[in-house]
Amino acid sequence: VTFGTNAAPRTATPSASGTVFGTVTCEGLPVADVIVSDGALFTKTDSLGRYTLPSLKYYGSVFIVTPSGYEPECKKGVLPQFWASLNSRKPTKVEQHDFALRKVDQRRHRMIVSADMHLANRNEDLLQLKKTYIPTVQRIAAEAKRDTIPASSIILGDLSINSAWYSSEFDVSDALHTIVTSGYPTMLYTAIGEMDHDGAIAVSPMTDYRSEQLYVSACGPRFYSMNI
Repeated sequence: VTFGTNAAPRTATPSASGTVFGTVTCEGLPVADVIVSDGALFTKTDSLGRYTLPSLKYYGSVFIVTPSGYEPECKKGVLPQFWASLNSRKPTKVEQHDFALRKVDQRRHRMIVSADMHLANRNEDLLQLKKTYIPTVQRIAAEAKRDTIPASSIILGDLSINSAWYSSEFDVSDALHTIVTSGYPTMLYTAIGEMDHDGAIAVSPMTDYRSEQLYVSACGPRFYSMNI
């Protein structure tokens, strides 16, 4: 990854064929050669940190592949803002989405990996989350901070149990919100699991696509990457 000039990035403007465009910056300066995707097409930012995608908007989001030595800004100190939901699914609707990075020394790094949370707001699972899981992650994060090692986390699927989305009115967005607001101590990435799909979607050639939409709107793209 190379930085552009020391000048502030110019205002991004879409090309004649671009439907999604924007900039990638770090501390107000442009970041070049960052990969940007809508899940189907890929491009790179230019020397002024600008990108343009002729997106058909099928997957409903745009995201960057975070380059090594950087991390995205975080919402609530936890949710990495490497992606954005598109405002419209109409390919003719042009829209802008900018991304901000910050520098981080990743020569040493600690990744906290979890999976199969299966949160459903029943059988005292949320109490167990707050009394056992969250304190454990906080301890690991504190140890990393003590050793001056940057730490982040990823949950590898099944934040929720889709049968509880309707029986307990507790879906994948509620599961993520509960984790974030329970004192989660690091940046948190997620990956979609079987139980994070909407089980009420009727079987059809579009079942996978339709059943993942709630996860995508709450957690982000179901496929992405970052470099650490």
